[in-house]
Amino acid sequence: MKRFVALSLGIVSCALAAPAASSQKPPPPMQLDLAHAEAIALRQSPTVNAAQFKALAARQVVRQVRSAFFPQITAEFTGVITAGTGDSRLGATGGLSNPTVLNRESNGILLSQLITDFGRTWNLTEAQKNLALSEAQRSALARAKVLLLVDQCYFQAQQAQAVLRVADETVMERQLLADQVGALAKSELKSELDASLARVNLDQAKLLRLEAGNHVDSAFAELSNALGYREPHRFALVAIPQYAPPRGNLAECIAQALASRPEARSLRNERDAATQLVAANRAAHLPKVSLIGAAGRTPVGQASTTPVEGDYAMAGINVELPIFTGFFLSAKDQESALRARAAEQSLHEVEDLIAKDVEVSLLNTTTASDKINVTASLLTNAEQAYDLAESKYKIGITSIVELSQAQLAKLQAQIDHTSATYEYQIDRLILDFQVGAPKFLDPVTTNH
Repeated sequence: MKRFVALSLGIVSCALAAPAASSQKPPPPMQLDLAHAEAIALRQSPTVNAAQFKALAARQVVRQVRSAFFPQITAEFTGVITAGTGDSRLGATGGLSNPTVLNRESNGILLSQLITDFGRTWNLTEAQKNLALSEAQRSALARAKVLLLVDQCYFQAQQAQAVLRVADETVMERQLLADQVGALAKSELKSELDASLARVNLDQAKLLRLEAGNHVDSAFAELSNALGYREPHRFALVAIPQYAPPRGNLAECIAQALASRPEARSLRNERDAATQLVAANRAAHLPKVSLIGAAGRTPVGQASTTPVEGDYAMAGINVELPIFTGFFLSAKDQESALRARAAEQSLHEVEDLIAKDVEVSLLNTTTASDKINVTASLLTNAEQAYDLAESKYKIGITSIVELSQAQLAKLQAQIDHTSATYEYQIDRLILDFQVGAPKFLDPVTTNH
């Protein structure tokens, strides 16, 4: 009796604990709208961050080249001990060096200031500025591609969820029909063939639901990856209103794309940089004039026939003129000129590709917009046909084969209309990307 009571108490305790365990439901998915998704992706994208770092590094190269315009000041400390007795002498090798080498210790400051190199440094600086602008445009392009990828994954996830809802509704409808036909078959009011076909249709709907569920999981895995997450996340996606039809004709869209697309602007900057390098290499044949000077003190020096102790200061003009460099400068001229021509051709190639992409995107968007109206009409007709076939089947006028065909037509129309709605959203985004809409332009780089 005690064992029975103990066993009964254990069963009761398990029964009481079961609702508590089942009450711990997983937390609901985080709500996510499109703007929030884009912000997360831009913040966590390694591609965007790497491109931004490269753009910042290119700005530092401009400072490096431009530094030649400013005075170059260095501090110098020299201690010399000659071997043996007497003075030692060295041949002057340029600058303001003293050919006499004496025992001494000197401290001083050396200064060099460029006077003119006939535009070589200025052209090099301008070339690096254009390259820095080109790198900034590449950063804007990386940002635009990340935004487009996130938007595509966002709508593809919503499309997969919508198809899954259609599949769930289809399973419910066919389950109800299979139950009804099965009950009528047992009462011998319907044939066993009808019951078998109803079960076949139900199994097909269940198979569709499995495939739709797999597409939902894959879509959210793609969305999570686009957002920068390593593990798949589930989100409650906020519905986005349908985008308006595109404005402007093909010529206007192409003109806007050529003026706004980051890759076209980047190549224009590279072409301008190549042109500046041509001018800089031509100026390398001309003289370079610099002011050089030195000032300091020699507190310890050789007290022989030539004392060197005391303060010193000197200045002079240095002129460098290349006479023969083994054809190095002429080869640099030819290289820069050829690279400038190559940059011009690369720009033409990209502009042609942009024009083609804009035309294709505009056609796809127009077709996708028309498909929404066509599939909506198709869905209305398919639903009417299904309702009529279902009514005829219930009163025994038609067979289950015709009802199954009506079911299939209705299901396909539902999927087509759902797909057309979200495909238009995606095609509209691709068109905005190809045209260079403000959404896909970095506000920092567009000011340059």
